[in-house]
Parts: sequence; structure tokens; C-alpha cells
Amino acid sequence: MTNTEMTSLFKLITADIEIIRRKTDLWELDYCNQILHDIKLLIEYDYLSKISAVLLSNNAPIKVKQFSFMSTTRDKSDRPGTIDWEENEGDKLTVILSYTPKWHNKSSSEKERIESLLQLSWSSTSINTNFPHLKRESEKNYTKDFAGINRVGFQ
Repeated sequence: MTNTEMTSLFKLITADIEIIRRKTDLWELDYCNQILHDIKLLIEYDYLSKISAVLLSNNAPIKVKQFSFMSTTRDKSDRPGTIDWEENEGDKLTVILSYTPKWHNKSSSEKERIESLLQLSWSSTSINTNFPHLKRESEKNYTKDFAGINRVGFQ
């Protein structure tokens, strides 16, 4: 992915995540900015295969917007938005990062170096990011040149 493609696609992810933050009112703006900083850095290094923004209720996912990176030849990009999440629907909002083989193939010291550039400390989760108990719903495709993101909603 070129720098131009990455910047354009990151702006679309940012718009959706900021909408989710505003609608749910579960994150402070500073915390959201830290998440977005880390996502941008990891995208720049091509370390992310997908990003899942997850609304939880009693520690169980109830709504998800999942962004999966892909190659594309599609000309038209969808617009961000159409997020039907509302305040008081869930009690926690989290982001789950799924890493590429490029990340997994790094040595421990290389991973530590990258992690030192992140603003947050990320940990593993037991949540199944296929969300088999939720119904797959909306879908959008964000594109820039030959790079793309498939955004899928689950509820």
C-alpha cells in the first residue's frame, strides 16, 4: 500500500471510529486519538489485517464494525458513516487489532521496538473476531487506487 493509499484509507477509518465514539459516548477524545495514532502507525508498517471496533454489553459483543484490508480494482469508494450505534446501548467500547504475518514474523526485539512507539499498551483477547453469534449486516468498501478496506457490520 502506498503512502497516499494508506493516508486516504486511514481518514475513512478515522471518520467511522470518531462517529462511534461520539454516538456511544464511551471514550474520551484523548483516548480515541491514542487508538487512532496506534492504528495509523501499525497500518504504515503493514502490520494490520483487520480492525474491529466492538460495542460490548456485560463483556459480550453486541455490535461490531470491522475493517479488513484488501487489494481492489474498484473505482468508487463508499463514504464513511451510517453507524446506528447509540448511547446507552452498550457499557464498553473496545478495539481489537488483528495482525498480518509480517508482524507475527518479527523477532521479539523488533516487536518491542515498534510497541515502544505506540501510545497504548495492547493486549490479547479471547473474543472470536469472526463474531459467530452476531448477524453479518451492513457492508461498505473504501478504496484508493489499488488498496481497499472492506467494512462489515455485525449485530
